[in-house]
Amino acid sequence: MKPKVALVMATLDYWQPWKMAGQVLREAKRRGFETAVAVDDRSKGGTTEAIAPFVDRLMNFPNDKPYCEEVLDELIESCHSSWCFIVSDDEMPSDQLWEFASNVPRAESLIYRPRMVAPLPGWRGHYLPLLTKQPRVFPQGSIRWPNGGIDILPVRAIPEADIPEVLWHFNLWAPRVARETKAAAHEAAWNLNYESHPWPYPGRKSYLYEDHMDEVAPLGEFERYRMLGRAPTKSLVTT
Repeated sequence: MKPKVALVMATLDYWQPWKMAGQVLREAKRRGFETAVAVDDRSKGGTTEAIAPFVDRLMNFPNDKPYCEEVLDELIESCHSSWCFIVSDDEMPSDQLWEFASNVPRAESLIYRPRMVAPLPGWRGHYLPLLTKQPRVFPQGSIRWPNGGIDILPVRAIPEADIPEVLWHFNLWAPRVARETKAAAHEAAWNLNYESHPWPYPGRKSYLYEDHMDEVAPLGEFERYRMLGRAPTKSLVTT
C-alpha cells in the first residue's frame, strides 16, 4: 500500500503567468495526493476561490514579508498524510519526481532532496547559481521552520538523502521588473534580520541571470527531465 502524501504549497497571486500552482495542484489531485495550500492575504484575482476546488486544506495567512516560511509549520501540521511534498507556486516537479513522491519508500525515514533546476525562458539553458538540492519529500513533522526567518535553514530531525529527480523552478520566467522588485524586497528583509547573518545580502544574483550570462549552461543531462507542454504560458487553474 502506498503511503499517503500531502502536496504542500504557499502561494501569492497564483495567476501570474510564470507560476505553476494550478497545474501542480491538478496533477496532485489526479495522483490522489492530499493538498494543503496557504494563500498569502495580499493575493489578488480571487486566488482563494479559484484554487479551492483543488485543495483539501486551505488557509489564508497574513503576511508582510517576501517569503512564506512562517506559515509552513502550521500548514504541514494541518495535513493528515504521513509524508509531505513541498512545491512552491513557481515550480513544477518533473514526471520522474512526481513518480518518486507518489511511491516514496515507506520503510525509510529520510528527508529526500531532489535537484532544483532553474531553466531560462524558452528552455535556453539553465542558471548555475540556482542549481541546488532541496529538502522537499519528507515524513510529516521531520522538518521545522523555527521563527520562519529569511534564509534561515529549517531544522531537520532525521538524515537526508539526495535523489537525481528534478524539480523545475520557473522564477527566471518572470519579467525582469518583477524579479528586481522581489530581489529588493528580499534584500530589505535580509537587512532587517542582519543579526542572523551579519554579511551583505548575496541573493540579487539569483534573480538577475541577464547580468551573469557566463553562468548559464546548456540543459545537458536535464533535457530528459523536461516536460512538453508543462512550462509557464498562462494562468493554469481552469475548469
